[in-house]
Amino acid sequence: MIFDGFKRNPCFLGSARQHGRHISLVLLSIISLSMMTVLGAENSEIDLRELSFEELLDVQVTSVSKKEESISKSAAAISVITQEDIRRSGAMSLPEAIRLAPGMQVAAIDAANWAVSARGFSDIFANKLLVMMDGRPLYTPLFSGVFWDAQETFMDDIDRIEIVRGPGATLWGANAVNGVINVITKSAAETQGMLAFGTLGTELLGSAGFRYGFELKEGLFMRVYGQYQERDSFALADGSDASDRYELGQGGFRLDWEPDGQNEFTFQGDIYGGGSSFLADSFVATPPFLGTIVRTPNIGGGNLLGRWTHHFSDSAPLSVQVFYDQTHRDSDFIAEDRRTFDIDVQQRFALGETGELVVGGNYRSSQDTLFGPMGLPLLPGPDGFSPSRELLELKSGFIQGGWDIVADTLNLTVGSKFEHNDYTGTEIQPSARLRYHPRERHTLWGAVSRAVRTPSRSERGIQLTQFSPMIPGAISFQGTDSYGAEDMIAYELGYRVQSNDSLWWDLASFYNVYDNLQTREFGFPSFSGGLPIIPISADNQMSGESYGLELAINWKVTDWWRLRPSYSYLQIEVDQNLTSTDVTSSAVEGSSPHHTASLWSYMDLPGGFEFDTGIRYVDALPDLGVPAYLATDVRVGWRMNDHVTLSVGGKNLFDDRHAEYPPSLFFLERTEVEHSVYAKVVVTF
Repeated sequence: MIFDGFKRNPCFLGSARQHGRHISLVLLSIISLSMMTVLGAENSEIDLRELSFEELLDVQVTSVSKKEESISKSAAAISVITQEDIRRSGAMSLPEAIRLAPGMQVAAIDAANWAVSARGFSDIFANKLLVMMDGRPLYTPLFSGVFWDAQETFMDDIDRIEIVRGPGATLWGANAVNGVINVITKSAAETQGMLAFGTLGTELLGSAGFRYGFELKEGLFMRVYGQYQERDSFALADGSDASDRYELGQGGFRLDWEPDGQNEFTFQGDIYGGGSSFLADSFVATPPFLGTIVRTPNIGGGNLLGRWTHHFSDSAPLSVQVFYDQTHRDSDFIAEDRRTFDIDVQQRFALGETGELVVGGNYRSSQDTLFGPMGLPLLPGPDGFSPSRELLELKSGFIQGGWDIVADTLNLTVGSKFEHNDYTGTEIQPSARLRYHPRERHTLWGAVSRAVRTPSRSERGIQLTQFSPMIPGAISFQGTDSYGAEDMIAYELGYRVQSNDSLWWDLASFYNVYDNLQTREFGFPSFSGGLPIIPISADNQMSGESYGLELAINWKVTDWWRLRPSYSYLQIEVDQNLTSTDVTSSAVEGSSPHHTASLWSYMDLPGGFEFDTGIRYVDALPDLGVPAYLATDVRVGWRMNDHVTLSVGGKNLFDDRHAEYPPSLFFLERTEVEHSVYAKVVVTF
């Protein structure tokens, strides 16, 4: 296929660091020459394009109901991370940007991997959060989650990140259990001209990129981009190097065409490659029978997406989206080749003067080829996956209607997703949402929803027997055909209000009831070569509940100073079946912090300067051995003129280093985030 040569090309994957440094030098040279050209230009007044509170509440979002609606009219706990939020926070990756939203648990595991979740159940293999980019799902059926080390994009091209905390399965399907994230990029028409950037730092050692947009003919716009980044290793608990350096190169294009007032076409694609390293404990044949080695997995892949929207009228658009995605990964456990094809169709209709109906259907096929673990010390036997190749198909349809019961005051939205998968058959995921406007600038909303997380390939087909550094023997991981779907009933209540022209706050609360949660069941040991082998199989022997609240405030103190405090509380409680032999329930309950809080301050100073600070408090995870921490980020920016912006900053200042999450696999060393500084230049022309 078109990406096969890319994943096997040693010139790219095996020597990405060398090529990336060359790219960085070239791009930094371009930036330097551009700066010399424009430094003499007159300073102009800075256009921060800041929204008033009325405009902020009227920001159009699509992730709640698959149609454009303002935040103030969304009956869900939704946050929008804008391009301005990303730029001024100094976020240089998607997880760092997602961390800006209240109620999100985002923790760095090492230089390449993250644990990202909403409303609990955090882990490197978190499987209850649906993540999309321009409507393209990023999760893998391998474990029903996201490989965050492969999810990069050109950060300056992001228009906004819509984050819905709470179930979105009625519209988006399985895995949209605890939340939905949709990264929405700008159209090619909005990114005309050249933009180039370069960054140097102590943790983000270097990154550079360019984007060029141009008009092919009237109404037909295109952009191309390329970028490279290299991140330094984290530290181990004793301060030594964790040997987990990470690098990634990526490029792509987007084309947007509006030939008339009725049709819109989008065609876009990306290709990427890189790798990371990590320390792992390994069994050796001589005393003390345990050593430490460095592993270097590689990743690569690409995608193509096409979308056509036809407007029969202003209230009746038809949308058809098709994408193809191919990935290759030498992961910690296995090597994976995956090809995914997806087609999605939806149509919206007006129902009278105040009603609206949205219907749609989706078909997705995912073909994988899974290989054995990458050099892990195994006992002889048929380890890997059974079967080693599998085609999974997903077919679904949805219908949702919304009506004003009382015009401009009370609105009801009901709908359901009907989804058929190859593992558990048909799943029905309904929801009902009620929105009430008691008076101007006040919104009270409530919702009841059912969501399902379908089994993954690992839970069904993994067969892996590995020497353990924790016990004298081996552990055998086994998938089971009987593993079923996890399901949840969610109850939500929220209140959103603009108190005055300078203060806006949003409060959301939830109570979730889970059933058939994943457990790891221990069986009776057997013996091979005199060594005990302890079997562990996947099962659905746990139920539980979670509840909490999330508060977000936006306060415009003055015309030049804005504060954004937030606070979240979360409690998870689980119960096991009396016959369960699982020992991970405490880890599930303690997987996410009870308390998180943040305060972001944005100041616009004279002379084109910006002074931005962020303070984050994350509660301890005592069951996982992670203490609480307080992190402070600072950024100073200077818009020299219309073409050049400089910024310097520091992350995790006033803290030598801290752990954010434990290793999720028993053979990994725990790493800690160090403080860092960086300098960045952005040139547009």
